[in-house]
Amino acid sequence: MTDIYNEARWMALSKIDGLGAAGARLLVERFGDTMGVFEAEKEEILEIDFLKPEVVEELAEITGIDPVSEYMRLRDAGIDYYSMEHPLYPKRLRLIDSPPIGLFVKGKLPAEGRKAAAIVGSRTCSSYGRTACDLFCKEFAREKIDVISGMAIGIDACAHQSALAGGGKTYAVLGCGVDVCYPMANYTLYEQIIETGGVISEFYPGTKPIAMRFPMRNRIIAGLSDAVLAVEARRKSGTLITVGCALNQGKEVYSIPGRLTDKLSEGCNGLIAIGARIALSPKEMADDIKKTAFEETAALSCKTAFKEAVSLSSKTSFEQTDTLSGKAKISRDEGEGDGFETPGFGASEKRCTSAFMSEDGISTNVKEGARRSLKGINKYKQATLFDKQAKEADISSEDAKKVFLATDVTATTVVEIAEKTGFDIGKLMGILGSLELDGFIRQEGPGAYARVLMG
Repeated sequence: MTDIYNEARWMALSKIDGLGAAGARLLVERFGDTMGVFEAEKEEILEIDFLKPEVVEELAEITGIDPVSEYMRLRDAGIDYYSMEHPLYPKRLRLIDSPPIGLFVKGKLPAEGRKAAAIVGSRTCSSYGRTACDLFCKEFAREKIDVISGMAIGIDACAHQSALAGGGKTYAVLGCGVDVCYPMANYTLYEQIIETGGVISEFYPGTKPIAMRFPMRNRIIAGLSDAVLAVEARRKSGTLITVGCALNQGKEVYSIPGRLTDKLSEGCNGLIAIGARIALSPKEMADDIKKTAFEETAALSCKTAFKEAVSLSSKTSFEQTDTLSGKAKISRDEGEGDGFETPGFGASEKRCTSAFMSEDGISTNVKEGARRSLKGINKYKQATLFDKQAKEADISSEDAKKVFLATDVTATTVVEIAEKTGFDIGKLMGILGSLELDGFIRQEGPGAYARVLMG
């Protein structure tokens, strides 16, 4: 039987701005469990040294309030909450980097044991993209494969609509609260998804959509799926964020080819050129997904190998061959990304998608990277290389150099980097995106970055 008191306490922790999933886990570890956190004296909470003063103050305030009443209020409003300790929390998400501490859901969570495909693509899609998306998603519906996407306009919306039209189940992962329909143009679709599937978010109800939250939700879209299908994307496309998450998680990536002269197909054709599986037949892809066995040990091994290889790799370029490596720069001016349409927010979604895969799920580069990592690199050599990189990095902008020097070998949060540099978050996210695109840093979970080792 689910302990609603424990669930309510986890839910209350998710409401604290600046705490995050990692902070919440550290907090619970320090006090033993969620009950320990809420029963702690205010003096004990104020002594916490790994949280910022304003976060500690908010924590002290929240722990003084009964969380169950808010939990029941949201449940009465049709919003369920599943913490990582809930038996229905998706097993797949437990394996990803920085899994959310909990999920808010309107409707239902995807059923364990059912296959799922994530569909990603441009919000300014063509009729060809819509037709291809429709063919694949209706086939998935016939084969009882759930469709996961982000409910943005364009390919996302088409994926949900086609799955519903085919009688299948579809789930939308949002970059805002589950009670916030974004974009509002998809309100009817939003309601339809809730009726047969579910709308899911790690963000507290009422959370508004801002650009930095959309890349964060992409890891969940990939995490809930067995494979990712890129339908239509420019070379500089937000689609590649989800592709990178999928590869990090050891998932298969498929890409629908397009005409050589079509800008909307450059991203997909580029993925195919460097190793993505070409998606020519909806039936064949569905059959492949149905054969996929979900094995926790295999997923963990692939994820570990991926992280080790990437940590040892130098710059990667989108044009590399024989491995599935991507380099993506998102540009709002080109109408790409995760459906976030507010002008001026594009910079914070710039990310580099860099990953490796072959037919057996782990390419030669990844295996070699894992082998080298497992042999070990002594700490002195790492420190020397990073010091050399910091001094000799070919970064033209003084602001970018300042940001780079504010990062470290281990993960550094955006807030910490902002404090060190004095830059506002909007400007900082743009610089971080550029540094990641150039291979100097990598994202370490949501809201944190680390330097890439270049020897």
